[in-house]
Amino acid sequence: MPTAPNRAKDLNQLIISYRLLQRLLGLLGLALPLALLLFTWIEGRPLEPSISDFYYTKMGGFFVGTLCAVGVFLFCYNGFPNSHAKPTFVQRLWTDRTFAIAGGTFAICVALFPVKRAGLEPAIFIDPATGLKTIVNFGATGYGDWVHYTSAILFFTCIFIFSAVFFPRGETGLTLRKIVYYICGGVMAAAILRMAPYFFAAEKTAFGPSFLFTWESVAIFAFSVAWLAKGKIDEPLSAGLSRLMRRR
Repeated sequence: MPTAPNRAKDLNQLIISYRLLQRLLGLLGLALPLALLLFTWIEGRPLEPSISDFYYTKMGGFFVGTLCAVGVFLFCYNGFPNSHAKPTFVQRLWTDRTFAIAGGTFAICVALFPVKRAGLEPAIFIDPATGLKTIVNFGATGYGDWVHYTSAILFFTCIFIFSAVFFPRGETGLTLRKIVYYICGGVMAAAILRMAPYFFAAEKTAFGPSFLFTWESVAIFAFSVAWLAKGKIDEPLSAGLSRLMRRR
């Protein structure tokens, strides 16, 4: 049986690992829109209509990889356990773990069910002897854009609930960190409401060339700030700044 000092050391190591996971989620969120903006600037090309449209550019692998990494990290996130002695069915579902799994699933679905996916062009084979044509269809043709857009809306909803509901529970009283969570939640809610008409509109050109990219980036930045705050990113930054000042 581990001694008290060893148990304290293990607990401290677990807390450090958990904060690292939270910080990595925040940094991944920051990296996605910033890297896409940098790509368009280097290539000298206009912004794509949405973050998802970068799937069809050279940054497609980065887009898919980042969202899949976010999904995997969310799968690893447990958060606070259920505090009810005899939780109801709804209380068992209304937990950090449930929404982390849901958010991770929807993030991966956004990556794996890209927008505007009509499948590959059919291949036509002609028998030289008979002249008969055989048409073979390749690629994913069995889903529409609604699969991608629904996954995106549900992903943003899950991360909004984390910031506005679950994260503040870990703070006692009205702290600066709790205020940051509420602000990030409010920004995400505003971005989701602003994007919703776009997802259901038949004619999307009326919203402007980079409408969705802009509001997706706003929501993702708010998501990143909330997770970085939860991971207490200010602590290593303050420690590093203090060491730098002492060297001077």
